[in-house]
Amino acid sequence: MQAWIWLTARKRFQRVAIRRRAMANLTINEKDFKMKRSLCLSLALLPALAVLAATPAEKAAETAAVRYADSLESGRIVDLYSMMPASYQKDVANVVRTFGATMDADIWKEVQSLAGLLADVAVAKSDLLASMAAESLAAEGTPRPAAEIAPDIAKAAKAFKSLSGKLTLDTLKAGDVKAVLTYPEFSAIGESSKSMNKEAVAGAVVGSKAAEDGSVVVTFKQKDGETEDVPFVAVDGTWVPKEMADGWKEGADEMLKGIKEMKFDAAKKQQFLSMMPMLKSGLESAKMATSKEQLQQSLMMSVFSAAMLMGGPGGAPGSSAGADE
Repeated sequence: MQAWIWLTARKRFQRVAIRRRAMANLTINEKDFKMKRSLCLSLALLPALAVLAATPAEKAAETAAVRYADSLESGRIVDLYSMMPASYQKDVANVVRTFGATMDADIWKEVQSLAGLLADVAVAKSDLLASMAAESLAAEGTPRPAAEIAPDIAKAAKAFKSLSGKLTLDTLKAGDVKAVLTYPEFSAIGESSKSMNKEAVAGAVVGSKAAEDGSVVVTFKQKDGETEDVPFVAVDGTWVPKEMADGWKEGADEMLKGIKEMKFDAAKKQQFLSMMPMLKSGLESAKMATSKEQLQQSLMMSVFSAAMLMGGPGGAPGSSAGADE
């Protein structure tokens, strides 16, 4: 056995000596090439070594982060919903179902009509809206030509109009959110929104680190080379961005409470319906705008009318504001 060990060690040292002699006979360029190749191979192995060294929590968080990034990159809204914890999906379905059961049918019909008219304005004035969006993006340091934005606005608006017609109260009362999100209109809206807002793209996952509070900080690398750390936390065994998890339950409960309080008595219903012609008139004027200023003014008039309706004298429909005045 000792002889075998010695022979093995001797052969190893002989191989090392042979390699050293070979290196000594190389030219400077050949040595440089060998060193660069070794360095490149080492760097290439680093991600694999990092994965092997990652904890189960870090691996799970990274996997979830990659899926989120891919869904944001593609604009697939239904995929984002599918990645939510089961309890979150249940909360969303409950909110949608309750809204469908609570909303007045006549008012919803007018809302759908108003949504379609708003979409018509966006299509007709996509160039002006794109110019306004381009100015905002430039101010935020993410410039994009208006000529590239306009087609996305028109595409999203057309999908929105089609979608508004499909979302009947019976559909909402069914509460099948995933089925609704598979509508092609949602895909079109997601793709357009993603391309209009480049910051929605999360980038590539390049690492993660477990934090003391149980969260995992996942590092994304943007296409411009900048990195961003996004904390992820486990909810019911599913990893989600911490920003989503913080306040989720409170937010869902508050939304559900607001919907349940959304009651229209005869007077409030009539008040709402009587304001619809004014809102539609403002949007019709917006379709005739020839400048950004005119478009903004027409839209603001519609928004102001809606604000007066929902929060002005007499309060919002279903609220008690102004009852004692």
